[in-house]
Amino acid sequence: MLYAYVHLQKRMRNRKPEGNSLAEQKLISVIVPCYNEEEVLPLFYAEITKVSAEMQQVHPELTFEYLFIDDGSKDHTLRDLRRLAKQDKRVRFISFSRNFG
Repeated sequence: MLYAYVHLQKRMRNRKPEGNSLAEQKLISVIVPCYNEEEVLPLFYAEITKVSAEMQQVHPELTFEYLFIDDGSKDHTLRDLRRLAKQDKRVRFISFSRNFG
């Protein structure tokens, strides 16, 4: 089962729409532990990106990143994470050599 932990972090970014003013940006890091999640990973990714997009419509100051932690999966979870990271720059992953529990 995938569990997402959300960490909210404030970040300052230089925005130039109104001169050189700095606007406060908020980065939401969605941290997702994974173990043999090959079957549900595409469904979870589709849903979390949909929810993120909806949140950004209401709160344009939000940015998102998705950090998946592969805990030594025996299936193709890591392969799928690599594929997601190539197609979406917001996706990052860490892969453990074995299951640490």
